[in-house]
Amino acid sequence: MLTDDELRRSFEVVPVSDLPSTDGLELVPSDRDACCAHCEADWPQVADVAVAWLESGGDPLDLAGLDRRARDAQLGADELDALWSLFADPITWFRGRDRYVNGRHRVHALRAAGVERCVVYTGRGEPGHELALAHELAHDQGPLDEGPANRGVVTALSRRRHGFESRMRLSEDRPDVHARRR
Repeated sequence: MLTDDELRRSFEVVPVSDLPSTDGLELVPSDRDACCAHCEADWPQVADVAVAWLESGGDPLDLAGLDRRARDAQLGADELDALWSLFADPITWFRGRDRYVNGRHRVHALRAAGVERCVVYTGRGEPGHELALAHELAHDQGPLDEGPANRGVVTALSRRRHGFESRMRLSEDRPDVHARRR
């Protein structure tokens, strides 16, 4: 299993233009004026808060600290949920790969909103990640996301999911957040 430090080192600010295509993505319909359900949040605001958090030395595993930052930024409920998703259920893309492990719908939403940079889990802090990727590419042995490296990410991050889901439930009870919904 990955350590917290290995997970922390694997979150990076990445240009959205560097991420793989989302062509052919089946969109989830929206009941509001958005192209899809994932596009309902104010992604430029979400990305700005996420990038500022990480670049200022914020701990990507500290969801309580992230919540304080989100309150300071007066994020609405959709934006708060989107922000938490970037850290508790992150867009996961291993550099050098042409597909995602997780997060294609959010990348679609980021692109649709014109966001230039966002926080992504790249696996760079995982032990042996670069070696495993190079070996896979050299030997065409199938996707890295089916191997033990990704199982470690999923296991380690799922330990935090309970806290994430608890915070999601708490946000539903916050009238100050829901009053700002569009």
